[in-house]
Amino acid sequence: MPELEAIGWLNSAPLQRKSLRGKIVLVDFWTYTCINSLRPLPYLKSWEAKYKDAGLVVIGVHTPEFSFEKNRKNVEDAVRNLNVRYPVAIDSKPVRFKVTLDGKAPADDCGSDSAPDGTGQVQQPRLYQLIRQKGQIQDRSFEIEFLDPGVQAFVFTFG
Repeated sequence: MPELEAIGWLNSAPLQRKSLRGKIVLVDFWTYTCINSLRPLPYLKSWEAKYKDAGLVVIGVHTPEFSFEKNRKNVEDAVRNLNVRYPVAIDSKPVRFKVTLDGKAPADDCGSDSAPDGTGQVQQPRLYQLIRQKGQIQDRSFEIEFLDPGVQAFVFTFG
């Protein structure tokens, strides 16, 4: 299990992988406005209560879909109103990146998700347009550096 990186925790002090060794850990990635995230809550709460003494640890990871869901107070209110008692990690921190094209900032070739100096932020799982090459298409060298932990890049597409 990877380390649990979060900008904050509700219902618990920050949990570490080491403290969970030997336990059964169920991690639920959810957001408080998505019906598909809300439907499993009664089951998760029930399992947590029933099997806690047997070593089950339920951890909610709040992964916001909309900007207002990144507001900690809104998450706190939702956790309280939904009567969620197990630990909830708040995963609202954007991850900064910097891209270069041929070893330099992309300038006019920046994409819609990066600035001319090559900087940008990953805020949710989706496709990001980092470079949009202007003029005649030619072979170029592209690099991306993630300036914060928490992002994995699975696919790059060029076209």
